[in-house]
Amino acid sequence: MFCELCLSLFLINQRRYILLKSHFRLWVVLMVLTWLNQVQGQYIFNQLTADKGLPASAVRTILRDDTGFIWIGTSNGLCRFDGTEYVWFRHDPSDTTSICDNDIKTMIQDHEGRIWVGTGRGISTFLPTEGKFSHFLQTPKDKNAPSREKIKYLFEDKFHNIIIGPDAMGIDMFDQKT
Repeated sequence: MFCELCLSLFLINQRRYILLKSHFRLWVVLMVLTWLNQVQGQYIFNQLTADKGLPASAVRTILRDDTGFIWIGTSNGLCRFDGTEYVWFRHDPSDTTSICDNDIKTMIQDHEGRIWVGTGRGISTFLPTEGKFSHFLQTPKDKNAPSREKIKYLFEDKFHNIIIGPDAMGIDMFDQKT
């Protein structure tokens, strides 16, 4: 008799557990749907494509600078976007202050506001106050230049050194103080 009572109490508790479990699942689903409905109206996505002004649809890197500009590196040049208009930066062989290559791989902004751009031919730095690029290109005779042409990674450490990751082995460090 005691065993039957225990078994019936167990079955009742198990039914309550199953009922509570199914109600909890329903509650979770309703909460997620309510949240998705609220979130859905808060965000608007606009697609930026080559048809709308990008140099190419293949975007490789994106950077938001301190002034709010969005820098977009593509396989066919660099773009600065202010939310409405694009400014396109491309390599011009006759202009030494243009970007060194159109194949943009990576970008960072350093502590002084310069935009460092790693490309397929080296590094270009953009000074927003001057609107011009300067370059660090790999040359066998220049021991202070990057060790490889193709730059895949850039990083500024806490001492303001620029860490350069070429696509080959090793890394380079550029000390901005020297």
